Amino acid sequence: MVQDPDWWDRHHHFELLSAPVSGSASVTADGRQLLYAAPATRGADNFAYRAKDHRGLGVDGVARLVVYDDAMLATCRQNSTVTPAGVLATRTKSNGCAFYGQTTTRTTANGTPVTMDYFVNWPSSGTAPKAVVVLLGGGDFNMAIRGDLATGIGDITGGANNFVVRTAQLFADAGYLTVALDRPEPGPLVPPGSTDIVTATDLYRVSVDHSVDILAVLKSLDPRGLPVFLVGTSRGSMSVIAQNRIATGISTSSSATRDAGDQGRHLYVGRPDTPNLLPTFVQRPTHVLWHAQDACFGSWPTGSRALYDSLVAAGVDTAFHIATGGVQVTAPGNGSTPDVCGPLSAHGYLGIENDTIGQLTAWLDARIAALGHNRLPRAAFADVATPADTPRRIHLSALAHDRDGFGLAFELPGSATSLGGQAVLNGRTVTYTPPAGVTSGIDYFVYVATDRRGGVAAAVVSVKIGG
Repeated sequence: MVQDPDWWDRHHHFELLSAPVSGSASVTADGRQLLYAAPATRGADNFAYRAKDHRGLGVDGVARLVVYDDAMLATCRQNSTVTPAGVLATRTKSNGCAFYGQTTTRTTANGTPVTMDYFVNWPSSGTAPKAVVVLLGGGDFNMAIRGDLATGIGDITGGANNFVVRTAQLFADAGYLTVALDRPEPGPLVPPGSTDIVTATDLYRVSVDHSVDILAVLKSLDPRGLPVFLVGTSRGSMSVIAQNRIATGISTSSSATRDAGDQGRHLYVGRPDTPNLLPTFVQRPTHVLWHAQDACFGSWPTGSRALYDSLVAAGVDTAFHIATGGVQVTAPGNGSTPDVCGPLSAHGYLGIENDTIGQLTAWLDARIAALGHNRLPRAAFADVATPADTPRRIHLSALAHDRDGFGLAFELPGSATSLGGQAVLNGRTVTYTPPAGVTSGIDYFVYVATDRRGGVAAAVVSVKIGG
């Protein structure tokens, strides 16, 4: 996608610089759109183009595409099935219809670059998406998304069974640009006293680093100001609750609402000592989904119902759906084993994927309709610098604007920064204070702009300490 830094200048004109390798491409008569016709066979394709604004300033780019056929699309859309013996037979598998990418999102305290791997699924009809849906898996968040950056072709070796990852194309074909995220690399550090990567991942899910990574990936995809929804399943429910304020709305399924191990170190939605996991922290419209037969200890249906009730009591615009039926893996085989807390069970809505995602996307459609003709705010990323131990003020009104001209309100999802500094908001100005004793490095915090009409935009401020 192309976006002009002069946000008011949206009159791009395109020209082709090279033909696709296997398909064909053309420019519409008005020069405003590029049209691509896919070949009959699966594979990777690319072509070069130039985009110009009304003053003749231009930029060259390369469009890379992954082409799939009707047979692959059917696999991406199918409901999962099991054999009469309870062995997995077929499953919904969206990665064959996805584009693989990787983005460097930030650096660690010691300067190591952090990368995020992801899959992107587009509506197969070729229509423009109406919103972005970020898909956040459960467990230790290791979706094992890998691929070829040169072609965009990828595969999933570990997280392919995850409910929201495997159903990405179902969201896409309902009109949404879906982004399935993997755990960052290097991954979260296991805290002292624990040997459990799930505990480390839980702490990452509620940290500012998680929102920085999400927003950096979205920035690299340049979704043109589309609304952003966070959709998480199982332990991914903690991600969407803790990071709800960077989104237009959130959906949580099979929510982790009970302590599930590591001697009480595991987090869960509603844990009293973790403020951004409490229902009172949620400020965005929320959808709560659960399966009536979910037998997983950490996500019993009673917990999801209690979560819904707590959100309503907190004044959150909340809807719910209870799924029933489906199939379940009850015998090992075909690379799967029985697990009531795994995705190949009621916990993961096995065999009812299309109906379940249909219920969820109906709620998303309603949220889009509620926005009406409201044009969402724009929020810019910023890079600033400050000497060690010296506070720095950042004026958010210089970074964000409301395209409808009605003014914005600002908020910080939290005061803690990536390296342990502090960001405090006073009106439209943030005062950033570096962490004590840190003489160099890059710190991060997130700010959010809202237009009071349901529009939300979020961005990252990077602070170079000692610069």
